[in-house]
Amino acid sequence: TIFPPLDPWFAGGYNNYYYLGFVISATPILLTAIIPSIGYNLMLSTVYALAGVGLFSLGYNIACALNLKRCISPYIAGVMAFVLALVAGNLDIPRILFNAVSEIGGYEDTYGYINYYIREAHLDYQTQHGDLPSAEMQQAIVEQVTEAFIPISFNQRLTYELSLASWRMRAFFTGLHEVLFEGATPVNDSLFYWMLAPSRTISLIPSPVSDRYVYDTAISETALTSFLYGDLHAHLISQPLMLFSLLFVFHETVIAGHDRRNFLGKLIALALGALIVAWFRGVNTWEYPTFMILNILALCFAWWNTNANKFSFRAICSLIVCVGGFILLTLLTILPYTTWYQSGEVYLAQWKLNKTPIWAYVMIHGLFLFLIVSMLILETAKHQSLKAFFFRWRRFIPFFVGGCLTLILTVAGYQVALITVPLIVWVMVLFFQKDQTRVMQYSLVLMGLALAITLGVEFLKINIDIGRQNIVFKFYVQAWIIFSGVGGVAVAYGLEAILNYPQRFRRAWAGTLIVLLMIALLYPIYYIALKNQTRLADDVPWTLDGMAYMQYANLDYLVDGREYGHVLSQDYHIIRWLQDNVQGTPTIIEAEVGAYYWNSRISIYTGLPTVFGWDHHQSQQRRGDLFRPHLENRSDNVRLFYKTTQVIDSARILNHYDVEYVILGDYERNVYGITEDQGELGELKRDKFAEMVDLGILAPVYQVDGQMIYQVNREGLRQYLMMGTE
Repeated sequence: TIFPPLDPWFAGGYNNYYYLGFVISATPILLTAIIPSIGYNLMLSTVYALAGVGLFSLGYNIACALNLKRCISPYIAGVMAFVLALVAGNLDIPRILFNAVSEIGGYEDTYGYINYYIREAHLDYQTQHGDLPSAEMQQAIVEQVTEAFIPISFNQRLTYELSLASWRMRAFFTGLHEVLFEGATPVNDSLFYWMLAPSRTISLIPSPVSDRYVYDTAISETALTSFLYGDLHAHLISQPLMLFSLLFVFHETVIAGHDRRNFLGKLIALALGALIVAWFRGVNTWEYPTFMILNILALCFAWWNTNANKFSFRAICSLIVCVGGFILLTLLTILPYTTWYQSGEVYLAQWKLNKTPIWAYVMIHGLFLFLIVSMLILETAKHQSLKAFFFRWRRFIPFFVGGCLTLILTVAGYQVALITVPLIVWVMVLFFQKDQTRVMQYSLVLMGLALAITLGVEFLKINIDIGRQNIVFKFYVQAWIIFSGVGGVAVAYGLEAILNYPQRFRRAWAGTLIVLLMIALLYPIYYIALKNQTRLADDVPWTLDGMAYMQYANLDYLVDGREYGHVLSQDYHIIRWLQDNVQGTPTIIEAEVGAYYWNSRISIYTGLPTVFGWDHHQSQQRRGDLFRPHLENRSDNVRLFYKTTQVIDSARILNHYDVEYVILGDYERNVYGITEDQGELGELKRDKFAEMVDLGILAPVYQVDGQMIYQVNREGLRQYLMMGTE
């Protein structure tokens, strides 16, 4: 009803998040009067469709502009761009399944060479003494191994790698026998871990810091992952916007020097491009710097070609007006959002811990790397022989500099530089090829940009991030979209170009592509199969209603070590009653138990602001020592409201947060230990809520099977507090 939007997990506060994507998603749901639990699923598929159309359009139009001669080639480029982004995944599934089978065969991931040698020392001690080492001896073993193996020598590292590989292979064949002949299941427990494993390729890698190991928290999701997970999040909503911006840049680049639009047409196009870039700030801020830089460079490139590579006062003024106007339009467009949004102290910092190993990088981006290298080789060979291209002295200099930089970064631990830096240099050399076409230059820029993104996250982190979790996560999705667009073109380009090569070369290239693509297509099959096993209820009929499962499912959860079973249909009827009967956005109060549990479920499904919900996200949006006491106070007050036997305390909380509806279901009773006859210390306890009804503070408006909704009587609450104060 207002901007900035109310925060549903901090009643009385505003949403301090990049929420604009949710506004875009909610608008058609509101206009069509579809209930959110159905609208959510429709919007999820709508974003998927829009992203798919954008990917097809990007691949198709680039292929057309490249004048690929076979009439089917543009369609191949478009379809493959869509498949690479939104159907296929990474190449990590075989490794994950290999590890799963190996664990059945007895392999245990030791998480690094130090722990491996500690394990070996423990086994040696047990063999010699026939018993496990004592706590003191265990500490002594750790100290001895640490002293002996940090820093680790080349021979020690090689011995470790060979020993580990041998152990894994033996365990794999043992596990494979058990899977094939004894009915063992490779993925049976910790199902959620196995489901997310392909998007945690980097985060499962340990790294030494002095004498201990820490874990990288980087998330390496593909563009498809969030769709399969059903996560209508900011980075997912922004995918169609990314593709729109890429197509805008492509159009402006291609028509530069041949632009027949009048001033108004140019202004509208510029404003539209600026609008999308501005929206990134409020939809998913992580895209804002990438696409702002890309658009500014594209406008400069278009200006350069429009003015026939000549400098003049008039030309420089037009550049300033064009680029300056673009930047000004983006700032003005997003001003209503930035005026209210406060990020706190956010800055880039150096990432000093473990770096992405080259094998993990290949597992994640291997298919794209194959397509990019193929296109670079074919494009290079089209101009002249590869030998002449690489060893002409003018081109030798950038390759020599790139090689030196690669060596320096690799020695410093940045293994990804072994792949990215040479390829970026190669892209740059081809870009500045004298007879290079503008469309190919655009394709090369996309390659270089995606490669640079994947290299950049090896150096940087955001100070407020969880390690480098989100910076890798958010920028890898950008790189995946860009890689997919140019990858689709590379497939069509390769299919045409290899017709001029010997048959054995054609077969090798096509065979490699098919094998890599088949591995990548294992990802959705694997993910969907596991996701289907996480359903809370198997007998839910086919439906678009994202609340339907509540009518069939029960939920088991622990509170203070005690297990409870919760019938979700109870909450379903509470939620539906509120949806049908409550107007506006009054504040509610409900149980608050952290995050990623059955927490804040009423506010989630109704949008009604609750006093406090999801502490983890609130602490991100309201950071710092100034806000921490307020967050803790709210959590304590919600707990106090339900647990106290004193009506006056509960009444004051209702008044302070302007609560209008009180939720009292079995979930609240279990979470806060609300019983009918006893309080926290075992004393006889009055029915506080019944007493509040008698006092005219609360009025029951919903009561089914003990599940209660009370409406606060503002006048009765005011009178009671006045009497209590007196």
